[in-house]
Amino acid sequence: MKLKVGKFVNWEEYQDYVVITNLLEGNIVKIKGSFNEEIKRLLSTGIYDGVDLKVIDVLNENNILIDNDVDEDELLDDKYYEATYGNSELNLVIYPTVACNLRCKYCWENHESQFMPTEVRDSILKYLKREARYYKRVYISWFGGEPLLDKDFLLDFMQEIKNICRMEKTPLVSNITTNGYNLDINTFTSLVRANLLYYQITLDGTEDIHNFYRPHVDSRCNSYKTIMNNLNDIRRSNLKYFHISIRVNISRELLANLDDFLKVLKENFGNDKRFSIIWHPIEDWGGMDNAGKDIVTNDVWGIIEDLNKKSYELLLRPFIHKPKFEDVLCCACKNNAYIINVDGSVAKCTLCNDIAKENKTLQHNTNIIGYLEPSGKLMLNKYKKAKWTVRAQIDEQCKSCSMLPICLKATCPHVKKFSENNLEKCEISKDNYRLTLRELIDEAKEIELW
Repeated sequence: MKLKVGKFVNWEEYQDYVVITNLLEGNIVKIKGSFNEEIKRLLSTGIYDGVDLKVIDVLNENNILIDNDVDEDELLDDKYYEATYGNSELNLVIYPTVACNLRCKYCWENHESQFMPTEVRDSILKYLKREARYYKRVYISWFGGEPLLDKDFLLDFMQEIKNICRMEKTPLVSNITTNGYNLDINTFTSLVRANLLYYQITLDGTEDIHNFYRPHVDSRCNSYKTIMNNLNDIRRSNLKYFHISIRVNISRELLANLDDFLKVLKENFGNDKRFSIIWHPIEDWGGMDNAGKDIVTNDVWGIIEDLNKKSYELLLRPFIHKPKFEDVLCCACKNNAYIINVDGSVAKCTLCNDIAKENKTLQHNTNIIGYLEPSGKLMLNKYKKAKWTVRAQIDEQCKSCSMLPICLKATCPHVKKFSENNLEKCEISKDNYRLTLRELIDEAKEIELW
């Protein structure tokens, strides 16, 4: 049987190991022993003539070397459609409100004082009572606005969803994107007990920088101090089974004062696996005015890779995706993924949800695909829905990239298919992913070859 190195194999030498993943399979192995130089040479050249047979057998068994006749592009298409159209997961993004207590400089949202009526909440619960049983898991994402503006509403809502999933014996996973201002330790504890285990909270720098970019609507309030106090109360708690991703939107002021902020992050969150850091440039997603565009930083080349490296050096954990493309596909691509707005309308894209308000044609002809009836039945326009689930065409350059299963031309269908701005660019870095392999080394299957 003729073999070849998998097209989507990536590897990194770290400690005493060669850490290898085939992104098409989602597996990761770490190999150490006397054959490491031989393995690296094989992975670099694709030539396995003269390589010890037990090395070939191990690499073949772990899908690093594969049958030469395998068409990996077809397999990738098959996996894409399985991830997109399969019934493994029901994914709902729920907007309990579009109001917010912060006024971030780069935010595209309008922050109308609108909250979800009880009738819409009850319709969502009816929908889940009927549908949850047909899925392997239910994934609920809370978004806004600021979803914790009405904490009691969200806590009760989350508990009702947990009870439904328990009754239907369907595992429940939940996350929330919150500014963290109202996330006091008592609220956090209650949310964790209701199965809300994943959080994204933003800190944009040291106190002065953060408060400039993310001021409270009441100028007398210090958003940085309140959020940091909440995070430290959570860090000092005995709770274990949660994860908080601290998102940092990178401004030029932050870069000029980076060492001070890295020191703050290290002192507060270093070497704590419950916390990770998401470094993200400030981008114009289509809703900024001319003044806002002055703070855009996505033109700073290599910024994320450099910050991730600095994070590792300081025992901070950059947020990483495991090597499974199902984890990085935008939910807007997935057949069984919906946004439920405060008014019960059903959409596909959180980004398009707000910036398209000024473009009624885009919003109503593309993003709003239906509505939720009082009975809990989803009424959907299948033609609008198909615009999101059918993948954008992959060009030849992308087809040859070993990182393609992470991207699949589907990380942001709004940008790639609908945006009027030319925002599309490749954000997948092989150098950055080699750091990811280091981070995943504890989860890798260990193999010794002597």
